[in-house]
Amino acid sequence: MASIVENIIGNKALQLGGEEFVRKLSFGNNWNKLRIGIRLIVNGAANIPAPRRLVMGLCDGDQFTYLSGSCLSFAGSGWGLNNGGVWTYDGANGRYAMYAGGSVHYVLAKVGASLTETSTVNNTARYIKTGLSGTPHMLLVDITRASSSSYTVQGYVPDGTTILNLPDVYNFLLVTESEFYSTLVGIVDTYVDRMNSATATGLSSNLDTLSIYWSLASPTVEITDVCVLRYY
Repeated sequence: MASIVENIIGNKALQLGGEEFVRKLSFGNNWNKLRIGIRLIVNGAANIPAPRRLVMGLCDGDQFTYLSGSCLSFAGSGWGLNNGGVWTYDGANGRYAMYAGGSVHYVLAKVGASLTETSTVNNTARYIKTGLSGTPHMLLVDITRASSSSYTVQGYVPDGTTILNLPDVYNFLLVTESEFYSTLVGIVDTYVDRMNSATATGLSSNLDTLSIYWSLASPTVEITDVCVLRYY
């Protein structure tokens, strides 16, 4: 079960260690495109080898979710999955590099115990902040309904430049709210880089529950902010 923790300056965070966090959406399945956004840190101080996985997306209901062998349906993103090599610890800059010659971002579709992982072929180093930095950064996932049984999924994650631009809660909410992405204007690309998209297929028409999963008991991850915003 996920824990609520409090750091030294009194801020609360959701801590996951080999756990899945699920929460029903206030608007249920009444959406066609939405964005999931989180700010997080990894509480590590050493390289993290495979296997490990960080997952965020949507489930059909809150009973048989991503981790369940009887999962009704799940669509979402997987970051640095088992075949993504070592997450390299960079203590000098308070971050992990998610890259070891393979795709950083995968689109996931799960029904029952069957999980389909589709690489989006983003083979460049991306970063997650560590607890040592004391400054969480963000990950985003857009999910768009493509049909009654398929969903287009696109992730956003900091690269070597955008990881240096530290988002506070205000910036995080602005980025989550801004559907528009451009490398020339706008705020989204100030903080994250956009991955290629792929489509999760063979799923149910009802995705109404947020799911966030971190596979390792140690190090844990701390999520300081969670937002799910419906565009239409």
